[in-house]
Amino acid sequence: MLLKVFVFLYGGVIYLLQGVVRPSDKVSLFGEMDGYGFFDNSFYYLTLFGESKNNHKNIWITRSRAVKKYCKKYNIECHYWLSLPGLYYCVRARNFYVTHGYKGNDITPFIREDRVLTCFWHGVPFKSMHKWNPPRGLVKFLMRRKKFPDVFYCQSEYDRDIFVSLGLPSDSVLFRPYPRLYAQNLQKNDWGLIEKKYALHLPTFRKRDEGFFSESITAALHEEFKSSGYDYYLKCHPYHVNCHDMCRQNFTKEEWWDTNSLLLHAHILITDYSSVVIDFLIYNRPIIIYAPDIDEYEVDRGGKFHTRDFLCAGPLCRTVDELNQCLVTREFESRKYKENRRKLLDTYLPHYVE
Repeated sequence: MLLKVFVFLYGGVIYLLQGVVRPSDKVSLFGEMDGYGFFDNSFYYLTLFGESKNNHKNIWITRSRAVKKYCKKYNIECHYWLSLPGLYYCVRARNFYVTHGYKGNDITPFIREDRVLTCFWHGVPFKSMHKWNPPRGLVKFLMRRKKFPDVFYCQSEYDRDIFVSLGLPSDSVLFRPYPRLYAQNLQKNDWGLIEKKYALHLPTFRKRDEGFFSESITAALHEEFKSSGYDYYLKCHPYHVNCHDMCRQNFTKEEWWDTNSLLLHAHILITDYSSVVIDFLIYNRPIIIYAPDIDEYEVDRGGKFHTRDFLCAGPLCRTVDELNQCLVTREFESRKYKENRRKLLDTYLPHYVE
């Protein structure tokens, strides 16, 4: 609670200073996941398209020591949000690029209206998203801060229509592929460098995770895939810290942070309701949907949109036994699911339809 109050107050100081300091067009800031993320759309945009020219400064703002180290490795200028340089650039910058926080909180909680905010977003508009409700009346007058991003990336018209229905101004939507997908597409022909076949399990965030990531279930899944000739790797969602120790040992530090590098070499993806299904479509490889809690999930995290749309990408397994049967029959390789994945690609990633 005290931390939230401090963040609010410190963010308020930055917001007030932005009101008296003229922004510089030569300063752009980047951030992800409330200042703790890396290796998502902001990172790939910066490394692919954000070269500094004509004294233009591209700066990463973070609250994480690990991110600071990665920035050093990739020669990205980086400053802590809680530092004098971080304070200075948050006040001085004209351009803000974020992935998760559509109001800018990947960098700093409040951004004034005269700044330019670009939100790449990080997935499809489903689960428990709510309508944008900007302040009104006196609050709107007193808080001249961003209510919506100036530019919001959408990968398909289908997604765009849903975001606009939630209140996002249609003129802020930019019909573009996510930078991380652009990077994946460039690398997709390099996947054969790994000799061993491996199955990558990437479950999404869920409120009720008790027992879902238990060691006994994970061990059973490992044995099922091993008997079918695959190495099995589980990488749980970043918010599920209770299972990190159980599966983190299977990855290098960089692999743990960068899911893209794992997707590149996976022969099979096992997931549930995660939008990682969409990312994996560009590789045209098998997908298995392991969703033992689908009914509970729709109550907790499902929404009005397409919670179940992805389930056609591969066979749906609700138990370990069903998963075993799927591996024995190799149902995941059937033509039916190849055609389904093609249809999903047409809908969600039209830029990559060949």
